Amino acid sequence: MTQTPAEQPPGAAPRPADQTAPRHPGYGPTTPTYPATGGQVPHPGYGPNPGSGPNPGYAPGTATAPPPLIPRPTRNTLGLASLIVGAIGPVLGLLFLLIQAALIGSGETQAIGAAGAVNGVLSGLVAAAALVLGLIALSRRGASKTLAAAGIALGAAGLVGVFGAVLYGLVVNLLYAY
Repeated sequence: MTQTPAEQPPGAAPRPADQTAPRHPGYGPTTPTYPATGGQVPHPGYGPNPGSGPNPGYAPGTATAPPPLIPRPTRNTLGLASLIVGAIGPVLGLLFLLIQAALIGSGETQAIGAAGAVNGVLSGLVAAAALVLGLIALSRRGASKTLAAAGIALGAAGLVGVFGAVLYGLVVNLLYAY
């Protein structure tokens, strides 16, 4: 008698019924044998399943309360405003760079100084606003601090740039005045 197609792997040659598949040495029987434990498989070293016994201190049938959730930081709109205002400074610098290049091309030399002064004042105001908004946003409890820190960094960098430009102008005036 040969095996039916459901009992043999696809593409395998039919085997007579009196032959069984060879076993690898060292493997035990294919069906596990359990001691008579009432249908449950014992796990040595483990206690009873969680939830199978009564909860100490609670009425039977009640579950324990879940742990309290840690509140997530709320959205910090002032931090976002600080970041946006701080990012306006470099955009203003690029805009005034293009304006000054156009003024150099047209030969308007006195307008170049005026454009530089307007750039310095606007950049200083924008940087100070970003710094103040970022510091206020950083002091709020429960709010995310990431955007506020980025706004503070952009505002501080803008103020350093404005002070550097003013200091450079003073040094150049002092060196060429004599």
